[in-house]
Amino acid sequence: RKGHLGIDGFTAYLLSEDCDLFDPEHLSVCQDMSHPLSHYFVASSHNTYLLEDQLKGPSSVEGYIRA
Repeated sequence: RKGHLGIDGFTAYLLSEDCDLFDPEHLSVCQDMSHPLSHYFVASSHNTYLLEDQLKGPSSVEGYIRA
């Protein structure tokens, strides 16, 4: 129908550069990444240790391991 986006147009849009989630400029690594993971600073949320509900759920280092 006129004025509506068909399935082919919608699919083309989803596959277009306009919908890219990844920035192609980040493809190249500009730093030495050959060290073990423990040698790098890893940012995480202050709630990463929470496994379930923030107020009454359990907390564990397992949350960091999963992240």
